[in-house]
Amino acid sequence: MRRLAYLAVATAVQCELQKPGTAQGRSHTRDCTHWISSLSSNSPAMRTFSQGTQDGVLQLIFQRIGVTNARCVEFGFGYAGTKRGWEAINDHKGLNTRLLVQQGWQPTYFDALFGDASINVTQAVLNESNIASQFRVMGVPPLVDYVSIDVDSIDVWLLLGMLRGGYRPRVISCEFNSNFMSTHFVTMPREWVPVNSNARVYGASAAALNLVASMFGYRAVFANVREGSDIFFIRSDILEPLCDPSSLPSTAQVFAGLPRGKHMGGKCVIKDARLLVDLPLSLAGMEEAARAKAILDVDELNRYYQSSKRPPYCLGMRKTAPQKQRTDQSSRSDTLYTNVSC
Repeated sequence: MRRLAYLAVATAVQCELQKPGTAQGRSHTRDCTHWISSLSSNSPAMRTFSQGTQDGVLQLIFQRIGVTNARCVEFGFGYAGTKRGWEAINDHKGLNTRLLVQQGWQPTYFDALFGDASINVTQAVLNESNIASQFRVMGVPPLVDYVSIDVDSIDVWLLLGMLRGGYRPRVISCEFNSNFMSTHFVTMPREWVPVNSNARVYGASAAALNLVASMFGYRAVFANVREGSDIFFIRSDILEPLCDPSSLPSTAQVFAGLPRGKHMGGKCVIKDARLLVDLPLSLAGMEEAARAKAILDVDELNRYYQSSKRPPYCLGMRKTAPQKQRTDQSSRSDTLYTNVSC
């Protein structure tokens, strides 16, 4: 069955690549328009083990940019079963890297609650300060081919810590909170805090993740807004020789469709919203202002949904925000978007 599943994804990828104008047979062109378009395919064959179409997206990306060391990292591993060894991998539902491992890649996994050295799963609580050192301890190369980040909490801070720590994966995927607008730089705070697992408050917005990635020379090529799952970033120095800049999507195009029409997660109440911070203000050490700006963003989101006669994102919020306060706070945050130091 696993062999058949792999063949299904491989066939789907080849079908995408053989469409007119795609990468197959076009090695002498830098027009990446059709290759980028192929990443959004929703064919059932694009998924084998991943929660969404991540399997197929990764196959298409590495078909285009090539594989160097076939090393990958994923966290949190999130395995809740009782099996050990490779049976735990085969029993796991939703790993982005499982298909790659079956194709011969060497994985390194991290999880806060589960460890198994026989399959390279290290039990560790990763944070912004220790992620790079944990990578080094486990022998992850600085230019590892692929890193998958999905912890539903401090994702953007782990991304920042990894990149500040000297790691430059060729490809990174990060799960994002698709409830937020593409103009909201919202995230959970840098220190992990317990949250309602069914709440709509989790992780980071697409804009927040993109801000950090772009600071370190990455470009977003695809975000699965339809499923509300992952953004895929590729290092710009890898894309430049392969793709004419005019054939790559703008950030607005990648994030088109945000926020999703249907809320991801369960309910949100005011105490949940108060956990959020604005990333640029938080990076600048302005924590009180960061929390206030995030509340204003949630309020804006509520009014956006209410204007289209849909349920609000978060309950218990005031119906409108004082416009002067919104303007003043937004301008303070906007000035920081281009002044955050790497």
